[in-house]
Amino acid sequence: MTFRQVLDIVWRRRLLVAITTVLVILAAFVYARLAPVTYQATTVLRYSPAGTATLSGSSSYGSINLDLDPEYVQSPELAEAAAQAINDNAQALQAAVSVNLVEGQRINRLEVTAVGATPEQAKNRANGIAAAFIAHLKDQLDSGIADLKEQLAAQQKVQAAALKTLSKKPGDQLAQTNFSSASSEISQLRSEIATIQGNGAPVAVLQPAMNGVRQGVSFLTIMLIGLTSGLLAGAGMALIRDQFDDHVRSTEDVEEVIGDHVIGDVAVVSRRQLKLAPLPAATRLATPLNESVRALRTSLEVIFPQRRVAIVMTSAEPGEGKTFVSANLAVAMARAGRSVILVEADLRRPRVHTYFEMPDGSLGFADLVESDAATDTIQGALIETPYRGLQILPAGSSNSEPADLLAGDTLQGVLARLRGLADFVLLDSPPGLALADAAILGRVADGVLVVTALHRTRGSALRGTLQSLNANRVNVVGVVVNRSRRATVKSYGHYYHEGGAPASAQPVTADEFARAGDSPVSDLAPGSAPGEDAPAEQAATGEQTDLPDAHEVAGKPNDGPVETEQYLPTDEHLTDGSESVEKTGEVEMSTSALDRDPSADAELDSDREAPGGVNDRADLVDDEARTHTDV
Repeated sequence: MTFRQVLDIVWRRRLLVAITTVLVILAAFVYARLAPVTYQATTVLRYSPAGTATLSGSSSYGSINLDLDPEYVQSPELAEAAAQAINDNAQALQAAVSVNLVEGQRINRLEVTAVGATPEQAKNRANGIAAAFIAHLKDQLDSGIADLKEQLAAQQKVQAAALKTLSKKPGDQLAQTNFSSASSEISQLRSEIATIQGNGAPVAVLQPAMNGVRQGVSFLTIMLIGLTSGLLAGAGMALIRDQFDDHVRSTEDVEEVIGDHVIGDVAVVSRRQLKLAPLPAATRLATPLNESVRALRTSLEVIFPQRRVAIVMTSAEPGEGKTFVSANLAVAMARAGRSVILVEADLRRPRVHTYFEMPDGSLGFADLVESDAATDTIQGALIETPYRGLQILPAGSSNSEPADLLAGDTLQGVLARLRGLADFVLLDSPPGLALADAAILGRVADGVLVVTALHRTRGSALRGTLQSLNANRVNVVGVVVNRSRRATVKSYGHYYHEGGAPASAQPVTADEFARAGDSPVSDLAPGSAPGEDAPAEQAATGEQTDLPDAHEVAGKPNDGPVETEQYLPTDEHLTDGSESVEKTGEVEMSTSALDRDPSADAELDSDREAPGGVNDRADLVDDEARTHTDV
């Protein structure tokens, strides 16, 4: 996995990353607020040379035993004395104190560190312990010197008594011995006292403690750590979830699943655009979706240069937009001058009627297959649409199970008669993964197109659908990617709206488009909605009135918008809440094609799509596709 792929995954799942980051930041904030704050202060004590020597084991202070060991600083006795002096708790003070002996060549230093809830408390504890330690050593030293002086006084009394005896009895041996011994002791005691007093105090304060310094990590640092940890955790969760997510996210993912190139990309459109124009291919707006549908039409005409072909439109699972693609492809083919029959072959959940006005209770595909209808009956069941050359065959009704009905002997004959009535017969069939209908229809049709939707289709479902169709020896023409962003190239906006376009072809907003005329810009007769009768003049001449040009639309008074809610498409082709929904809401539309005559438009499309004039899609249709090889 490359670094760019990692970034793509993180960006695609940015909502998960954002939620994870926010949760971690909140946890860091709570910790920063609830964690106890401590302050630390240090008092530095200096051992005198005699104290350093005594600490090392010499007798610089004679026979006086001093508690110079650093461990005594943390003793309960010293903590009790210091606590009384600074009005603190002895046990808390003992737990808050630590020492560190720093040895030098001549003298040692003792660092007495204390922690507290406030800077002042930490300072008082460090200084209090140090003062108590120094006072304790002073008391020991004074007490030792006092003992030595008492011993000196006693020896002086012995010496005086012996001297008195010798003055009376010069030859008294005992007195001589006592005198000599006492004189020697006096000399040693005086020397020892002088040495001790000369050495001075064993420990002194080198640097008193100042106000305590806050310990631990600062609030800002905690929040920065929380932000970084949240981003990393969110990215990790996004990568982990992506590894277990089987949905295809790009055209490249689809091509990796099928092991071949896709036959077409149908650009993603927003709900706002579909509300304005439920059938985008019926409009004359220069949009990426219309161009992508035309490109798909061109590819199919290259694959099927002959006419009178039947193509089954299916998908792996429901909600992937096969009906949307079928309806727009049928309109695009009709606008290019082809005769097209769109069959509502999904007998379980027909959806074609959501795009076209159809009468209730009319004969349909199920009735024709069940009765093995003749050509005249089939022609009578076809429903005309406002789009020249496009007819609809509704689903109809039957008491038989759809798979059993289609598996009968009459399907092939009915489909053959339908082929004889149009250049292209498009059959909108049920999803092919769990239902046998698509495979049954595909065996008697000329080919099957599998529609897949980015961010919705699972790779395993697409793979299973293709395996099922191939196992039934169905000619899979290719895979069409719906909701693709590869077909939505931003740079094409300049191509649509610049370079000598007439003033009427400037980009229009949704409000301007809604105010522009009677209905979404399409091949409808002016002032009539789909399914309504054309004006009398049109009925008399048998011709379909085309749209007025853009200047007339802009100049005529508005008679009120045509109600379009009844023609709104279903949710199966809408963007499904992914990030691609949000980014296509502002795709600009152009009315540059409004000034063209429909016949000229059809002629132009026909010329462009002739075998010698195919440019954009010819490269995507390889030799295998030309011979109907399976994907």
